[in-house]
Amino acid sequence: DTKILSGAVIQDLGAGNGFYSYETNGQPLDFLDIFQTINSDDSEPRVYYDSVAGGISAGAEKDNSIIYRFETIYPMTKARINVEPAGEAFVTPLIYYSFDDQNWSEIKKEINTSSATMFNQILEKTDNHTQIFVKISYDKNDLLAKSTKLFGIRKIKFYANLKI
Repeated sequence: DTKILSGAVIQDLGAGNGFYSYETNGQPLDFLDIFQTINSDDSEPRVYYDSVAGGISAGAEKDNSIIYRFETIYPMTKARINVEPAGEAFVTPLIYYSFDDQNWSEIKKEINTSSATMFNQILEKTDNHTQIFVKISYDKNDLLAKSTKLFGIRKIKFYANLKI
């Protein structure tokens, strides 16, 4: 079954072109847009809407991961993924994308001019896929350095040019 996320908009721009946009809004509804939560021992992962961070948080334990699935309905010709982590007190997240939920590519973090860490990936080649997965996990090497044993995201944005 195809699921359009609560923060998604699909626009017909005419001449066979379209645009898909999704952005979390910092509200509890963001939690419902999560496709899957997983961990290493098949127990229920600690993942929740975090009103203090204004986003989604999870326990940095048991290989916890949060997966979003963006279904664009129409084939993508180009896409962009942008993720803002929950904050400096949290364990650094690791962000990946996949077109098949099996083969993952890491999105590297970047430091922007306001010194905030962001994850940003432009996908020039999307092979006309109609869905993409984004997985948020955590950097185990950062775990000991942080007093807050949580990882998370404040905001996730996904944009795609579509062939309609």
